[in-house]
Amino acid sequence: MSMGMDPPTGDHLVVLVHGLWGNPTHMEYLAESLKSRYDDSQLIVHVAARNSGNYTYDGIELGGERLAAEIEELLEDFAEKGVIIRKFSIVGYSLGGLVSRYVVGVLYAKGIFNKITPVNFTTFASPHLGVRTPKLGWHHHIWNVVGARTLSASGRQLFTIDSFRNTTRPLLSILADKDLAFWKGLASFKNKALYANIINDRSVTFFTSGISKFDPYADLDMVEYKYLPGYGNVLIDDEAGVNFKQAAGSDDEDHVEPAASASMIQKKRSWGTSIVGSIRDFIRDLPFVALYTVLVPVGFCLFLMNAGIQTYTSSKRIRLHSQSLKYNIPLAVAEEVQEAMDVMVEGLNHAQKADHLPPRLDDEESLSPRQQPSISKASPPSTLRSDASTSEDDENITEGKLRLEPTLSMPEFPTLALAQHQFEMIDSLDALGFKKFPVHIQKVKHSHAAIIVRNPKNEGFSEGKMVVKHWLDRQFEV
Repeated sequence: MSMGMDPPTGDHLVVLVHGLWGNPTHMEYLAESLKSRYDDSQLIVHVAARNSGNYTYDGIELGGERLAAEIEELLEDFAEKGVIIRKFSIVGYSLGGLVSRYVVGVLYAKGIFNKITPVNFTTFASPHLGVRTPKLGWHHHIWNVVGARTLSASGRQLFTIDSFRNTTRPLLSILADKDLAFWKGLASFKNKALYANIINDRSVTFFTSGISKFDPYADLDMVEYKYLPGYGNVLIDDEAGVNFKQAAGSDDEDHVEPAASASMIQKKRSWGTSIVGSIRDFIRDLPFVALYTVLVPVGFCLFLMNAGIQTYTSSKRIRLHSQSLKYNIPLAVAEEVQEAMDVMVEGLNHAQKADHLPPRLDDEESLSPRQQPSISKASPPSTLRSDASTSEDDENITEGKLRLEPTLSMPEFPTLALAQHQFEMIDSLDALGFKKFPVHIQKVKHSHAAIIVRNPKNEGFSEGKMVVKHWLDRQFEV
């Protein structure tokens, strides 16, 4: 943040948090959009700087602690200059959304929200449920297990194979626990919103950024939906719901042919598109296939080499942080290798198509809970546990069981083959009342970058500008 000669006079601090392998420049468009609408007499915009580049390898916990310290120092600096911060907002992009949730818990536990009012919490394309691909059977280990071990602490946490401190539970599960400061701090924000790409996001797919047990947008040819007026054909009206298209020849507007059922969707997705379409796609992609045949082995070697280096240096930083020592390890690889790694991970993740749980055998019979082994919940660190306990009759969570009831807006969509703890996270996070906005970016194939206009000079990112405009118009409160 540029302070200039005179300190700002606004009392509302907004912190922007970038994602994995990111840096503050990724948040430039968001920052400038805020500043162009509100001057520093209303709003103070700060782009987080301490977790740039390879430091995002160090995990959500360490990244969150760094950012919390950065914010506390910022508040102290403002206070010394006579600037009193009364309101606080935080915006996270990609992994930055998870770091932001951790930060909120730390600030809440320290009592900072007793003095400063939390106003806006927003995430753009953030993997709230992790990045574990919904796969059934042994083959999911190819990506879900191997991938988790190439990104140091962040990878283990994103794939939910970590154990947070002494709890025997993954960090993302801890962040969604209603008894803890992370959830309670998030609940204290007046406005909570998320924006989730429905297609072309190779890093964070819809179910995890949208906190959903369904993916109604997996086959856009089979569904109908409405766009929010005034923002082009970019933002989908989630409240209007997603409906199956009528079968050809049907005159009844309220009738949907049985073909549009969960079981038929699974069959359609399994068999793929028509043979003609498959041949057409193969011919179209042939040059890329030939190119990848040469580049993928080289890129994969670079990826593994860099992953090993960064995991080693990250583990050193984590150990030194736990000993309260400052340690700055210089970058060991060139930026070109980092870029190759980015592309490789995105491609591998995108290649893993989601599986679904079997549809119910009797459409007239209500879904009964699927029995699962009870998950032990060890007590988290006392500093993060709230004195207030959650009601035992909370109807949003069923301990030790998997609730698969379809929602009213999506009664026929197949349930994704998520892990037990992911279903529990959905129930808990949905109880916070997030406003969810599915985003349909079509001009570019890299919607993950476009959603926040990571490169303002790229004309293809213009749809992302509509997303940011909607956020400022409808969801951001000064």
